[in-house]
Amino acid sequence: MLPDGPNVPRDELLEIFKTNPFPFLRDCYAKYGSMFSLDLGVFNYQGEAANGKWVFCAEPGILQKMAADKGDALRAGVSNQIVFGIAVGPQGSLGIDGPVHRMHRRLLMKPLHGDRMKIYTETQRRFAEEAVARWRVGDEINIYYDLQTVTVETIITTIFGFADDAETRALCRKVVVVERAGTTLEELQALFAELETLIRAKIQAARTNSAQHEGRTDVFSLLVNARDEDGSQLSEDELHDELITMLLAGFGTTATMLSWAFAVVLKHPTVLARVLEEIESEIGSDEISSQNIDRLRYTEAVVKETLRYCPMFWAAGTRVAFDDVPLGGYTIPAGTSLVNCSYLLHLREDLYPNPNHFDPERFLTGKFKPNEWAPFGFGIRRCVGMHFALHEMKVIIATILSRVEFSLLTPDLEPEWHGVFFGPKGGPGVKITAKK
Repeated sequence: MLPDGPNVPRDELLEIFKTNPFPFLRDCYAKYGSMFSLDLGVFNYQGEAANGKWVFCAEPGILQKMAADKGDALRAGVSNQIVFGIAVGPQGSLGIDGPVHRMHRRLLMKPLHGDRMKIYTETQRRFAEEAVARWRVGDEINIYYDLQTVTVETIITTIFGFADDAETRALCRKVVVVERAGTTLEELQALFAELETLIRAKIQAARTNSAQHEGRTDVFSLLVNARDEDGSQLSEDELHDELITMLLAGFGTTATMLSWAFAVVLKHPTVLARVLEEIESEIGSDEISSQNIDRLRYTEAVVKETLRYCPMFWAAGTRVAFDDVPLGGYTIPAGTSLVNCSYLLHLREDLYPNPNHFDPERFLTGKFKPNEWAPFGFGIRRCVGMHFALHEMKVIIATILSRVEFSLLTPDLEPEWHGVFFGPKGGPGVKITAKK
């Protein structure tokens, strides 16, 4: 037996999700509560296991039970491929499940966790400064495009370590252009084939001469010869797919999150003033660096509140049940997709009083469990790049706001598609009013 849900024809549901599903989801929550069912159908990559039924969940206790599954009864790989499609290589961690996924995760977490993020601070700041240098007072820009450039350049340098490889850098930049303009599947596959050839050559060269990667801090260098506790390491296919996933699933998502952050901060002058005050008092005339970035606690709270408040996507983690699973008083039949509806989770008044108010202070005074604040997913499937993305956002926001004054040209903050996620309408559009 599945939870109740609206009796809406599948075609109509799909049209809602293609445009702006957020008002519809709020209505479902108000009528059916924190678990409800939708008949969205079966999508590419799901295969014969799926039955077309989707259960949306915004209940922390149930999310905790879902997180406890290690990928046997509830599997995320096929669901991730629905969202990211061609961006998910068949042997990358987003698209796999079970013990192999756990091995990948252990290896990936080492270079992408905790204080290691500070190593990348200066690189992230430098690319943000390069964006600032391109702007002129009076320019009216779609800031999302500039943020895409900043984030893809950061990935090329800190993840790939290809800073001195002009050919690979040019191809990675081409990915940004392709996403903006749209392209045919054939053109996209040709671009990926070019990238694959170059990346495989890099992997083979690195494994032939591992000494050239000693002492380097980019993620590729740390992964290429890394071994799990049992001595296993990523194959060439696995490493290639992980790198492609980090590129294609990383730069656009972070650029979209940053777009929301700039939009919402510019929309709230008191928040902007407090961020600038913190930068002045904690950093002063110094450069933002690995030594002082942790002082920006309010700026970090702005990042986390942005991810709670802004409708970037309706879900952050979906599982397909491969067995009948008891959850929340229901028996979820095999083949059903279970959705962590993070959008509704982040609007729960019992977790976030006055949830429709943008209030970074709540992340200074309160602590939220992984099943309460879940923009990067939850459990063993939580995004391995979470710490990297949070750190990068803080560095870029502080760098740009300390050097540029903006006015917001698109203040309504309506969501529109940015690649595979929703960003603020128009980018947002901003006007450069002053530079420091």
